Amino acid sequence: MKALAREPRQLFQTTESMLKAFLKIHKYDFRYKKMVLQQGAVFLATAAGIGAGILLTFFGKGQLAIEKEEAYVQAVDLLSHARAEGEEEQRIDQAYLAAREIKPQRLEAYVQKALYYYEQKEYEDGIAFIEDTILTEHVFFDQELITDVYFLLGSCRFEMEQYDKAVVSYGTAISRDDSRPEFYRDYVISLVRDGKVSKAETVLKQAEEKGISSVDLLLVNGELKKAKGDYEGAEQDLKQCVKEAETAEIRMRAYVLCDMAYREQYDESKEKEISGDLACLQKSRELLEEARRKVGMEDRLLIYERLAQTYIDLQELTREEEYGECAISILEEVIDRGWGTYLTYNNIAILYQKM
Repeated sequence: MKALAREPRQLFQTTESMLKAFLKIHKYDFRYKKMVLQQGAVFLATAAGIGAGILLTFFGKGQLAIEKEEAYVQAVDLLSHARAEGEEEQRIDQAYLAAREIKPQRLEAYVQKALYYYEQKEYEDGIAFIEDTILTEHVFFDQELITDVYFLLGSCRFEMEQYDKAVVSYGTAISRDDSRPEFYRDYVISLVRDGKVSKAETVLKQAEEKGISSVDLLLVNGELKKAKGDYEGAEQDLKQCVKEAETAEIRMRAYVLCDMAYREQYDESKEKEISGDLACLQKSRELLEEARRKVGMEDRLLIYERLAQTYIDLQELTREEEYGECAISILEEVIDRGWGTYLTYNNIAILYQKM
C-alpha cells in the first residue's frame, strides 16, 4: 500500500528503504513479536539483574512499587546505553519490550526507541512508530515527554523533506512548551522551506526572546537570507556557523545549506545566461572539499554526492577532463565504501563516455 500511495512523499523515497521494509516485514507477525518479548525478558533479567523473581522477594505494596520503579529505571538505562552504543536492532527491541513490560504506560522507553530510529536515519520507521504506537495512546498525552515526542516526529519529517508536516509537529511541541529555544531552530527552517517566510520571521523574533543560541541563529538567518535571494549574506552567516558550531550535526547542516545557496546562484546564472556560474561552482567545490575533510564518516556520503555533482557540472561547463577525473575518483570511493547505487555506476559510465 505504501508503494501505491497517491502522494509522492508517502512513497518509498529510495530502493534501499523499500528493500529494508521487505527485510523487516516479519517483525509485524505476532509470533515474532511474542518471541522478541520473551527474549527481551531473559536479556534484561540477565543484563540488569532484574525480573519478577527479584521483585517478589520483597513484601508489601509500597516496597514492591519502589522495586518496580527501580527495575524500570534500570531497564530504560539499559535501553539508552544500548542505543548510545549502536547495538543491533534486535537488542534494542528486546530491551525496549522488556522495559515496556514493566511499565507500559510510561513514555521513557518509547522515546528511546524513537530516538534509535532517528539516529539510525530510519526516518520512515520513526514516523510510523511515533504515529502508530505512541500517539494512539491517550495515556501519554499528560506526560512531559510527549513534547519531546512531537519534536522528534517533526525532526523525522524534516529529514524526509515533509516540511509542511514538520511545521505542524514542531508547532505542537512549542505550543506545549515554548520555553525551550532549541525547539525553534528547525521550526523556523521548516516554515521557510514550506514557503511561509513571513511567519518564519515572526517565529524567529520569538526564538530570540527565548534565548536561541548564537550558532542556531546563524543557521536560521542563513536559511532566511538564502530564501530571500541574499546569497552573500547567507554565505557569511553559514560560514560563521561552521566556525562556531560545537556539534557535528550543525556543522554539517551549515555546509550543506551554504552549498545549496551556491547551487541556487548557479541555477539562476544558467537561466539568465549571465556570467558567474563558474565562480559559483568553484565556491561549491572549495566548500565541499573542506567539508570532506572535516565531517564525520557517517555524514560523508551526502558531501561526496554533492561534490561529485559539482565536479560533473564543472567538467560540462569547462570541458576540462581533470574535473571529470575528480568526479570519477569520488564516485569510486563511494562504491569502495559500500555506499554506491545504480546512479553511482551510471554517472561514472557517463563521465567515461564524455571523456
